[in-house]
Amino acid sequence: MRACPQCLSSTFAELEFCPLDGAALYEAQVDPLIGQSLGRYRVEALLGRGAMGSVYRAYPEALDRAFAVKVLHADMACDRKLVERFAREAHALSQIRHSNIVSVIDFVTTESGLCALVMEYLPGIDLAERLAEAGPLPVDQLRRIARGVAMGLNEAHRLKLIHRDIKPSNVRLVTEDGHEIPKLVDFGVVRLEDQPDAQRLTGQNHLVGTPRYMAPEMVMGEAITAAVDLYALGVMMHEMATGAAPFVGQTTADVLVKQATEAPPPLPPLEGIERLILALMAKDAADRPKSAIEVVAWIDSPPSIAPASIAPAPPIARRWPYGLAAFVATLVVTLFLAIGPSTEPEPIAEVVVPSPPVTGSVAKPPPAPAKAAAKRTRTPSRQGRADLDAAERRLGTLLAQRGLTRADLSGIKLTKKSYRRWRRARARKRTTTAGRAVQALLTAVPKVKLGPGILERRLDRLLTAIRGSRREVPQVLMQEINQRYFELRVQAKEARTNSRFARVSKRISALEAKLRKYRYGD
Repeated sequence: MRACPQCLSSTFAELEFCPLDGAALYEAQVDPLIGQSLGRYRVEALLGRGAMGSVYRAYPEALDRAFAVKVLHADMACDRKLVERFAREAHALSQIRHSNIVSVIDFVTTESGLCALVMEYLPGIDLAERLAEAGPLPVDQLRRIARGVAMGLNEAHRLKLIHRDIKPSNVRLVTEDGHEIPKLVDFGVVRLEDQPDAQRLTGQNHLVGTPRYMAPEMVMGEAITAAVDLYALGVMMHEMATGAAPFVGQTTADVLVKQATEAPPPLPPLEGIERLILALMAKDAADRPKSAIEVVAWIDSPPSIAPASIAPAPPIARRWPYGLAAFVATLVVTLFLAIGPSTEPEPIAEVVVPSPPVTGSVAKPPPAPAKAAAKRTRTPSRQGRADLDAAERRLGTLLAQRGLTRADLSGIKLTKKSYRRWRRARARKRTTTAGRAVQALLTAVPKVKLGPGILERRLDRLLTAIRGSRREVPQVLMQEINQRYFELRVQAKEARTNSRFARVSKRISALEAKLRKYRYGD
């Protein structure tokens, strides 16, 4: 740990100077804040450290009551967005008054730049420590802890707050009046459910949370709702029942892929609670309980009269809508071919020209039939066509060098208009207009900023193709394609350099080629 002698901040980052005041950092064996004052609070002991900050036990002046004070690390306190997130946690928790959620007392900032969140002090252990000591918990204890967490989530969700990081280490087990009460802590990545995109402090391509407890929609970068907290509660209950997290892997990507694709390991009989756990861990958010209070109702009621709206969902996302859509489409096409208009060509009307009368008089020839206005078509010259082909080949080479495809151009703001003009002019055989559009693309493509957004849109198109080819592709191969698809989803979020972008793009192209091969025989 490195510490600052002036502001007393600490950090685990490899820094030479304090980012808050510029003082030279030193290697500290003891936390410099212990025994010092932080605003009107005197720090007495270190309780724990996290990724964003450290938590201390502190006492206010003239009061003999302990509080927990969470202080941001120096390298975090200099980041404006992280400070905003920290302040948001204080504001979010200040709105909640519930026995299953930690209470916020104060928010402190010092002249030196330190930020601290003052909360009620919760003696005891967290759920992660309990599981490490005792292993799988008895059903009664599992019910009690899960019910308390669900009650706390219900209050947070009522205020439109999504925790996004439910896990055993964020559940504190506190004894009050002889009863053990679970309390939710660490709302550091909380988010308003209806918060506009422009006001979010985490981008759409950033993963926030702990991978072992992350809902599939968070992995896929989809809309975040209160259902992600219910999924994490289900994973935590599974861990309480078995003593181990259901999804583990050697890397973060392995865990995220399993969260999105694999069914949870089987559970022992738990007096009906196993059905609730499977429902909470449904891959599709629509298959989970609709609210935290519904989870409480399940826990409180015997299995025989459990709420009918909760049913164990299939482990993989529902596929029947796609099968139904395919059936309806097939039926419509069949009916159209059966009773639709005939495909035979219409008979050509025969024009009879009367013969001139056999007399000495000269008769006027009959009027010639009116010619139908022929549709004007443009026949491109060979040279114009050759020039267009050469320009398109150069465009293809440029796209390949940058890891892009032609379809990508339709979704990029810099190339969207020229791409549409090119496609429209090409269809109408207007080689001059098409050539100008291709030249505009050749100028714009090198300026395109490569990033995860382009790969995300490409993967969305690939997902549509995967869903539409489930009948043509063997099931074993489809599972392999699904697995590879979710791996690419994770890799796409981290493709922030041109080299990484090119590698992920190449892998997506290989998966697209494999799908076409088995679907169309290409």
